[in-house]
Amino acid sequence: MLVAWLALSGLPLPARAAGIPDPAAIQRQMNAVQGQLRASQAKATQTRNQLAATRSQAASAQAKLNQLAAQLRSAQAELAQRRQQLARAQARLRQLRQALAANQARLVRQEQALGAGLRMTYENGVVSWLDVLLGARDFYDFVTRLHELMQIVQANVRLLRQVQAERRLVAAETEAQQRQVAQVASLTQQVAAAEQVLATRTAQQRVVYASYQQAAARLQAAYDEQEKESQAIQAQLARLERQYEAARAAQLAALRAAQSSHGAGGGGSSGSGAVNPRTGLAWPLASFVVTRPFGQNYDPILRQVQMHTGIDLAAPEGTPVHAAGAGVVFFTGWMNGYGNTVILVHGNGLSTLYAHLSAILVHQGDAVEAGQVIGRVGETGWATGPHLHFEVRVDGVPQDPTKYVG
Repeated sequence: MLVAWLALSGLPLPARAAGIPDPAAIQRQMNAVQGQLRASQAKATQTRNQLAATRSQAASAQAKLNQLAAQLRSAQAELAQRRQQLARAQARLRQLRQALAANQARLVRQEQALGAGLRMTYENGVVSWLDVLLGARDFYDFVTRLHELMQIVQANVRLLRQVQAERRLVAAETEAQQRQVAQVASLTQQVAAAEQVLATRTAQQRVVYASYQQAAARLQAAYDEQEKESQAIQAQLARLERQYEAARAAQLAALRAAQSSHGAGGGGSSGSGAVNPRTGLAWPLASFVVTRPFGQNYDPILRQVQMHTGIDLAAPEGTPVHAAGAGVVFFTGWMNGYGNTVILVHGNGLSTLYAHLSAILVHQGDAVEAGQVIGRVGETGWATGPHLHFEVRVDGVPQDPTKYVG
């Protein structure tokens, strides 16, 4: 590009111009690397989002696992309590059964004793009782014997009734205890079944949680690797930026050397001289280096690829800027990002813009001729070095300047 524009300007080429790196070529490399960086960062962002979602799922799984573990501990505690209760009920049942057996044996003995007395009475008849009474020595002895006989009979009857009552009581209590044991055993089985279900669910939830943890670990490793890749690409982009700045500085130095050796750069220069017959526009600089083309490409200020609405023409500080065509000054002054700016309108919706100027040499409303000096190259606004940002617009829509100038 430098060689072509030096030839158009009529200036001889610097001795080593052919060996100077082309900033536009480096710009294209930067665009490609920036695309790689965007792809890598998008992939890392996607992985980071997946990692966040997986960690959220793992946290939910952990919360559910904690809940199940708490329920399992509660069920295990209740099961232990039920088992203790069952053991106590079974021990009490054994005691009652032993008491019932002892009471039953006692009742049998008492019935046997009472039965023996009754049998003796039956076998010996009433005579034996009368013999006891009639064998009394006197009335007092008779009364005494009768009283003792009555006490014996009453005692046997009371004992029999007592043993029968105790047997009924123990039998009733034993039956009640059997029901309680059955009830406690049933509850114990239910709790044991619930505990088993909770244990199974807890084990399954542990597997789910572990799977999320493993997935999160894999995603973290992938994200770390993608971050390293992005850092490597950023380092490559930084190297290209340094090469770009060095190449632009070298070409600007070559331009200065060519201009100073041939007296170029005066205020009355009429630009490149080549006019587009369709638009009547010419390049606004006598000699320059295209450091950033029109369209989607890498922005060295914002360090990302975005739409560039004009074309950047690098030239030494103070180089005269010429009106690309005849027109009227629509705007002069400071614009954010553009710095010192001049806008010319040429009719039929056609306008041109000149930005980053170090000096503005016209005023709003001035009529200017094609090639008239309207300012000087600078680096005001957002600029990485002295250059002219040149735009061509039709009805306010940015166009590629290379299609409108000579």
